[in-house]
Amino acid sequence: MEFQHNTVVVGARGPVWVEQPINAKFDYNIFYDTWAMGETNTQYLGNWDEKGTDNRVPAIFNFIALDSAKQAILAGKAIKTSADSAAAEALRSVEVKGNIYFWDSKLQGFWTAWDDTAKSGRTDSTVASDSIVTPMFMNSPTYAMFGNTGYPLFAQSGNLVKDPGFGSKIGQVVDGTGSNVGVGLLPWITAIDAGTAGTDYYAFARTNGANMPAWPLAEVSQLYAANLSKAPDGLVYGDTAWSILTAITAPSSVVAAFKLDNNYPNPFNPTTQINYSIAKSGYTTLKVYNVLGQEVATLFAGNQTVGSHVATFDGNRFASGVYFYTLHNAGNFITKKMVLLK
Repeated sequence: MEFQHNTVVVGARGPVWVEQPINAKFDYNIFYDTWAMGETNTQYLGNWDEKGTDNRVPAIFNFIALDSAKQAILAGKAIKTSADSAAAEALRSVEVKGNIYFWDSKLQGFWTAWDDTAKSGRTDSTVASDSIVTPMFMNSPTYAMFGNTGYPLFAQSGNLVKDPGFGSKIGQVVDGTGSNVGVGLLPWITAIDAGTAGTDYYAFARTNGANMPAWPLAEVSQLYAANLSKAPDGLVYGDTAWSILTAITAPSSVVAAFKLDNNYPNPFNPTTQINYSIAKSGYTTLKVYNVLGQEVATLFAGNQTVGSHVATFDGNRFASGVYFYTLHNAGNFITKKMVLLK
């Protein structure tokens, strides 16, 4: 699978829920105020989410060893010994490069002030231990897999904590100020985790009353990353359809025509349509992969002219589940997700 050039903003939970990637690339994405809820200390100590046996903290990237069934698929044989397991793990190829991640001052201040504000109205017995365990880009057990001889094909580099410079609108979405920004992320977290919300749809079970805030927050589109220029692959960091290059680079160099749309319908059964466009004539592929990173269908492979194109994926012979489709052209690529539901 390839998760590249995505802009992920203002999310309550982790943006990358892929704990056992086999053949994957996570490159040139922007992660802004993701994992905003963190975990309360009670949830962390209770192994509510990611702690496990090796004390993992919430992280954008949290990778673990494959289960024996996936190891067997990768190795092409049954896993009978620890040596078999190690050999299978050594075949995994994971790349995490050139990602930008940032938690803004409003969110960090919210975490710091949690004990004095959001918890003040709480009366349950866990209040004393409910300080926030704040998230990381990559937790230490995951980081240790890179550079480990047991994972020779794991590579990570060029990942930076940096404010992309989205401007004041994104701050209004975080704290709920301004117009047309929804309830705001921080008020939503407060209502959920302080026990004042109605129904626990997304995270915590300690809710009551009838004032569950709406989700998602107001959409933020056309985010201009004023503090970022080009990624090493020549495109902007994050979603190329959302971002504009800074004044350092002429606007004419923006590859605005290279685009992969969301498939429609989604979920689908059994067929779905995929619209895309390319900026340069030349060899182009549009392929479909399963969650193991295995190619299952080629929708197009050949020379194609500049402009808009359409392809249809027929899922009749495939099982229900999540699939990924990737567009390649002139050294550029985009991946998106679709769901086959029979």
